[in-house]
Amino acid sequence: MGSETKEFTPLTMQGNPLKTETEVILSNPLLKKTINQLNLKDKTGKINNELTLKRQIKVKNISGTDSQPKYAAP
Repeated sequence: MGSETKEFTPLTMQGNPLKTETEVILSNPLLKKTINQLNLKDKTGKINNELTLKRQIKVKNISGTDSQPKYAAP
């Protein structure tokens, strides 16, 4: 990723950009690509599947980080 900062703004007042990005991150095509590019395997050396990786990812909304860049991910 580059050093540019991205701001997420909802398309509607009911929209939630974090929920949208979470859906993208946890989508099977992206998980499969990640598994393949990083060659992710389990303890026995078997290639991980999308469901296994999805269960290991935790996404958490931390309020205030959008206005406090020091708390945001680099």
